[in-house]
Amino acid sequence: MDKLMKETVESLKTLKEYDVLETSYIEEIDALGVRLAHRATKARIFLLSCKDENKVFSITFRTPSRDSTGAAHILEHCVLCGSEKFPVKDPFIELLKGSLNTYLNASTYPDKTMYPVASCNDKDFSNLCDVYLDSVLHPNIYREKRIFEQEGWHYTLKGEDSPLEINGVVYNEMKGVFSSPDSIQERIKDSYLFENHSYGFESGGDPAHIPSLSYEAFLDFHRRYYHPSNSFIYFYGNMDMKEKLEWLHEAYLSDYSFLSVDSKIEDMKFWEAPRLKYGEYPLSDSEKEEKAYQLSLHSLLTREISPEESLGLQILSYLLLDVPGAVLRERLVSAGIAEDVEGGFTTEIRFPYFSVYARNAPKDREEDFRTIIREVLLEVAEKGLDTDAVLAALNIYEFRLRESDFGRYPKGLIYGISAMENWLYDKDPMVGLRYDTIFGNLRERLEKGYLQELIREHLLDNPHTLTLVLKPRRGLREEANKSIQEELSRKKSSLSGEKIKEIMEEENALLSYQTLESSPEDLLKIPLLLREEIGKKAVAPIWEKSRIELEDGSVSCIHSDVFTSGIAYMTLLFDAGDLEKEDLFKMALLQELFKKVNTEKGSYFDLTTRINKDSGGISLKVSTYEDCQQADKARIFFSVIGKAVHEKMETVLSLMEEIFLTSSFEDKKRIREILLEAKAGRKDGLLAGGHMEAHQHAASGFSKSAWLTAHTGGIEYYHYLEKLLSDFDS
Repeated sequence: MDKLMKETVESLKTLKEYDVLETSYIEEIDALGVRLAHRATKARIFLLSCKDENKVFSITFRTPSRDSTGAAHILEHCVLCGSEKFPVKDPFIELLKGSLNTYLNASTYPDKTMYPVASCNDKDFSNLCDVYLDSVLHPNIYREKRIFEQEGWHYTLKGEDSPLEINGVVYNEMKGVFSSPDSIQERIKDSYLFENHSYGFESGGDPAHIPSLSYEAFLDFHRRYYHPSNSFIYFYGNMDMKEKLEWLHEAYLSDYSFLSVDSKIEDMKFWEAPRLKYGEYPLSDSEKEEKAYQLSLHSLLTREISPEESLGLQILSYLLLDVPGAVLRERLVSAGIAEDVEGGFTTEIRFPYFSVYARNAPKDREEDFRTIIREVLLEVAEKGLDTDAVLAALNIYEFRLRESDFGRYPKGLIYGISAMENWLYDKDPMVGLRYDTIFGNLRERLEKGYLQELIREHLLDNPHTLTLVLKPRRGLREEANKSIQEELSRKKSSLSGEKIKEIMEEENALLSYQTLESSPEDLLKIPLLLREEIGKKAVAPIWEKSRIELEDGSVSCIHSDVFTSGIAYMTLLFDAGDLEKEDLFKMALLQELFKKVNTEKGSYFDLTTRINKDSGGISLKVSTYEDCQQADKARIFFSVIGKAVHEKMETVLSLMEEIFLTSSFEDKKRIREILLEAKAGRKDGLLAGGHMEAHQHAASGFSKSAWLTAHTGGIEYYHYLEKLLSDFDS
């Protein structure tokens, strides 16, 4: 811990309104971790003080569900519709007009609701914190019922003779969610796996139950859980932490005293024997029924586990299901159980569980499904897994943590989410961030058959294991819609003429509220950045351009000499701008096949092991770059991307060469399996993101970039995969 961090600790200890519970330097992320408690309210505070300018704040409330009305999800929407200090209807739309935020969102989980923000600008960060805290603690929901009706649900009647309908943002959103087979499977799985427990309810809201939520029950949910005594407050980054905590107390926490909040996630009553359950999902007229069953197996861990066990189970599920050549996935696909197999180890709730999903299975194969899973687990428990493959998986997990590259998400946000996996259940929020100790302990145990022990205890000998069979049924969605219409018809028949007029008047009042603009006075209350509060100097990218001379010509090269924690990154871009439509499909197909087929040096499983052992990964993808000046112009490349510590880059280049120049496409059975997996994955993506695909499809009519994307990853490419598989042998 350096001098500055020690000074931070000493300054925090002078705060009269807080108790410092723990301070610790976390070497892995080069940050000072501090746990505090607000004396008056007992609000939990966790600070990560470091040199990162991308500052993060979040306030989280523990919000277990007692039913499936979606109160937590609806409230997440509603608190962001104006507050006491910022009474405009859409404060975040207004805030975005004058913000440089790097993250601004909210999320509903099965047992918590998080409100995180991030920004590199100090003033902007303060503005975001202020608006978010006022929104969650002093929302407009008590003064304006129409917020609940708009975001949650309400009855609507277009005329006295019109049918009664239900409308609302969350209601319609969850209707869309519940149209996906995957979402239906998850809902049914939770209801069985967590029977008689809060996790068995749908925190997002089941459309069949959302209309049961009354306005008063909705307000009670806020009164019960949205109190500082039930809060988890997190600050991350380079800032004056003492100043932030003083402001937090003076602006918000000083208005509250301690409230005893019963939000603890209750214990589970574990099963004495595994169970087999059935459910149904709607099959459309265009889908074939013979391979449309969805099978899954879920093993709920029956005791609290250590960080080493959690990491061990994640690596185990990666080796069994995710890595190319994964033994469990291969066995299920080869046996014709499914077109695609996936799964993993879920850790984001109090009771973690291991899952295996078999997509698009034939009828009456559930017994084979269970048998094969058990056979594979018994084999692995007895013989173990390939030592190099295990060490390679361990390396790739450790590489990702050390790299701390989370794409567009600030790493401080991911650290905060990771901390909540322990903190929410009254455990140390720093334990998961100290990954050196976790990896060190796991490495020692791996030599003594640790993964086999985990399989025996948590998977093979686990009585709390659910096998779920989801049967396809045509007309199920139509039946459900008909049932809803009949229920609404009965509801309308029971209404008096006066009540019908009242619903129509309320609908008109809601429409008037929605079209009413906020007053200029209220709009001025939204804190926006002034020009002088924005730095004029942009952080310029560091790069230099050169050419690499080869025997038969030269290649353009761009190099950036920047700090990357000792990791080198390389991207090879192959210009594909001269390809015809059919060739674009084939290039996208190569993206699926590379790394998943054998090479001259060995099997694809062995290739994956060598990649994971010696690098941070090699990926291949089709990349499209749009001309921001002209929509009808774009460039398309086939990209090969590799990363590793500097001394391993020569090995990475050799692996790239092996993949690109020596991959074998002779094994038709293997290629068919890959295409089935690709098709199933694309189908899931299209169902889950139909609105995005519609946007892409429409844009492809006038945007070259969108047209290229549609033919290398969108619905056009999906139809190409369908055509290939329908007549695969020829």
